[in-house]
Amino acid sequence: MGSVRSDDDARLLEQRLVVLRWIVAAFGAVQVGFAIRDRASDPTFVLPLGVALVVGLTLGNLAIAGAARKAEGAQLQALGILAFALDTLVIVGLVWLATDGPADPVWVVGYLVPLEGAARWGLLGAALGAAAFLVGQLLPEIGVAVATAAMKTHAPTIAFRAGMALVVGTVAGSFASLSRREAAVAARRAHDAEAAAARAEEAAAREGQARGEVAAFHAAALAEPDMDRLAPTLQPTAEAIAKELGCDALGILVRDRGSAGEVGFVAYGVHG
Repeated sequence: MGSVRSDDDARLLEQRLVVLRWIVAAFGAVQVGFAIRDRASDPTFVLPLGVALVVGLTLGNLAIAGAARKAEGAQLQALGILAFALDTLVIVGLVWLATDGPADPVWVVGYLVPLEGAARWGLLGAALGAAAFLVGQLLPEIGVAVATAAMKTHAPTIAFRAGMALVVGTVAGSFASLSRREAAVAARRAHDAEAAAARAEEAAAREGQARGEVAAFHAAALAEPDMDRLAPTLQPTAEAIAKELGCDALGILVRDRGSAGEVGFVAYGVHG
């Protein structure tokens, strides 16, 4: 689903979201405390449901934190989907329970859902998160609100909130997708550069070895040999050496004396 990420990146994301869940759990606990103190008129299911959401998020976060350290590949992907489902359920539920009228700004907490989706799967995750946020905003309108005031949120207000959730998620998802693609391109280029450097190093080593061997043959000096006997053997020797080393041209230099007695090198075995 969405952009491909490495196991290390996925594990790091899960570890960061574990910290965020503790913050959400603390927020939920505070809201439950406020419900106990200030909202005695709420339906009887509000308090136990709020406690269940906070406890469920806490236990789920502990399980996710432990699993993220050990999971690999497909297991990490499945863990991410389950974690996103848990976060969506808890955040939407807490926003629904904590909302005390259409003017209550607690609905902004719901933007965490499209933001998490964007961080996980880019634009697709942002769209999924925005859809989940919209469902959460529609809950009071379909007759399951915890208070009468929450049922009076007008459609334009809901549309604005959901639209902003989509915009926020889309922007975050665009940046996440772009950075992920750039990271993948950079990693691919680095891999190609390393491979090219390794090939160049190997080629240079082979060339240096070949040059050393050829130089050794070129520098071979024979002290006034009997050229009548040696010359016929140098040509096939040079050809055999050139074939073995893969050389296009090779010559065997033999030290010889000129007519005036000067010492020089003469190529008696030449290939190419």
